[in-house]
Amino acid sequence: MKDTLFLDPGRRKSSFAFDEAVAAVFDDMLKRSIPFYFEIQNMIADLLDEFVPANGKVCDLGCSTGTTIGLLSKRLATKNITFEGFDNSAPMLQRAEENLLQLGVNNFKLIEQDLNDGVTIEQTDAVIMNLVLQFVRPANRERLLKDAYSGLKKSGCLILVEKIAASDERLNHVFTEKYLEFKKRNLYTDQEIAAKRKALENILIPNRTQDNILLMKEAGFRSVEVFFNWFNFCGVVGLKG
Repeated sequence: MKDTLFLDPGRRKSSFAFDEAVAAVFDDMLKRSIPFYFEIQNMIADLLDEFVPANGKVCDLGCSTGTTIGLLSKRLATKNITFEGFDNSAPMLQRAEENLLQLGVNNFKLIEQDLNDGVTIEQTDAVIMNLVLQFVRPANRERLLKDAYSGLKKSGCLILVEKIAASDERLNHVFTEKYLEFKKRNLYTDQEIAAKRKALENILIPNRTQDNILLMKEAGFRSVEVFFNWFNFCGVVGLKG
């Protein structure tokens, strides 16, 4: 379903929420709002192919409609991986279950959990946080990353993809403008872009890349490296062992 949510005057008056209306159009929203979205998904699969063994376990924190789990299940089918998806939105989890069952995925478990309260995971080979930490309140991010670290096996990894803020004010402005141009190329109107931006104020709070790397290292990750960067979007991978 095409995302036209922010053409609705009523939607423009409220803060952003992962409700049923957002869940219904979320896949289209991601495709049109996230630069190189499918390439990022493929890069995540490539990394997990290196670090997740056969019969391994992957946890997707903020799994939304299950797109990443579905792609990984297909790309890594020979490894017989078990997936756990966590999200605080019941409508998103309902969509995820429907989507995954339609794809023939059966080795998954979905859990309703507010990541602001932390998370309990055990004996996991990889944790994915794809455009999720930015929605966790800043005061709770350190705890969440420590929870992820604690739940990983010694050979495990964390993949973190985020919208980020640049350190330099001028560059941050340039990067933001390039991102707005990207959304316009994907046929979002100025009205939609402005309305969504206002709705996300104090909801989506980006870190700088160096802040995310520091948080991961303070959580215990031994090695942290950038694997993707496009203006104000960045992906990093951290190794535990």
